[in-house]
Amino acid sequence: MILAAYRLGATLFDDVTGGAAALMLFLTTIFRWLEGMRGTAVDFVLVALGLALFLDSRRSRTLMACGALMLGVTLPSHPIDGALAIGVASAACGFWLLTGDLPRFRAGALSVAGALLVGAPEIAIARAIVVPVAALGLAEIAGAALIIYGA
Repeated sequence: MILAAYRLGATLFDDVTGGAAALMLFLTTIFRWLEGMRGTAVDFVLVALGLALFLDSRRSRTLMACGALMLGVTLPSHPIDGALAIGVASAACGFWLLTGDLPRFRAGALSVAGALLVGAPEIAIARAIVVPVAALGLAEIAGAALIIYGA
């Protein structure tokens, strides 16, 4: 959790901000939530680290793929946090398009689509839609393949 807060702060601003964000965690109650395995506290790590890796300015395709996969996993673990995190990643893709960074936009858009496919079984499970078990697994495999292809 501390590493995820540091990494997100360092990605969005600089190392000092990342360090301050990590230190400020000790002023919150989030460590007590983590012991109880609440969905929001567990998902915080996935969201922060997924966005930090997805938005990394070094343009590493491997980091973007790992971040997109983490964002895809956030959707089943806590649907509200996961949907908001994927929304932030989608907005970042839109900004890459507006700035004319087409290769990064293409890689980001395909990775976000793959992340949605990785989290898609949660929609069927939450809505109590009966589908074959193989379809749930195939959606996740297709999502991971799309993330790898996009990156």
